[in-house]
Amino acid sequence: MLCSLAFLSVLSGLAGRMPRVIAGATLASVALVQVPALSPLLSVRPLGAGALLLAAGLATLTAAAVLPLRRALSAGG
Repeated sequence: MLCSLAFLSVLSGLAGRMPRVIAGATLASVALVQVPALSPLLSVRPLGAGALLLAAGLATLTAAAVLPLRRALSAGG
């Protein structure tokens, strides 16, 4: 989920209303899963610190990988 959020954020620049709504909903769903009192209601377990750090690192790598694509699309359009 964090990688898709990074992809959306970089490509859209969060310039419009819908990208911001989608990004907010994604962050809210990640937060719901990470709250120990709420995660059992969703039948999931929160990520441990190491797994959460790995997910954040991979999302950062995704954003870095997509950035040249955004630059190319901006230059071409």
